[in-house]
Amino acid sequence: MKPEKLYRLYFSPGARGYEFIRAFHAKHFRDFAKTELADFDALANQIFLNVAAIAEQNIHGIEEHYVIKSIYFQCWKLLLRESKKEKTIIAESRLIQPSDSPAESPIENLPAGDNPEKTAEANDLLEKIIRFRETLKKRDRKILNALIDNQRPLDIAHDLKLNYNLLSIRILRMREKLMNYLDQMERFGKIKKY
Repeated sequence: MKPEKLYRLYFSPGARGYEFIRAFHAKHFRDFAKTELADFDALANQIFLNVAAIAEQNIHGIEEHYVIKSIYFQCWKLLLRESKKEKTIIAESRLIQPSDSPAESPIENLPAGDNPEKTAEANDLLEKIIRFRETLKKRDRKILNALIDNQRPLDIAHDLKLNYNLLSIRILRMREKLMNYLDQMERFGKIKKY
């Protein structure tokens, strides 16, 4: 099939393939927004080029469902390719990292409050949370970092490619672990109950 005919039948505005790409782009806009395919026209043009190359090479008399299925696969292929590129760029968390030297301790860098007793309790609690963080698995650390960074659970699920319900369960279990950790520390007399 010639590219002109392919464009006219499937990629012109209002055509079935065009509308499918528009719906796919709208549904996965957040994923595409961080990539070079954020613009709908860029995505549609790239898919057209890919499908035209396939159709022109070895298929004559293409049926409509083959073209639509090719558009479907090209949409997902481009989305996955762009998400792999995005995964290689790892953003640093704004979580305060514990350091070995006492002069750079994150606890000492906290702003002083009016009540020295409350400030000491807050510092102690922060220290325990940092220690608790080190006991978690890598994925749970990422979730905790995102929660500390004040991200919405929906955004965290999207960034970590998790189902929202699974993320909610992981957060609930992490809260239970933290409470058990703090209770255990209290039993040994290391912290006061908050």
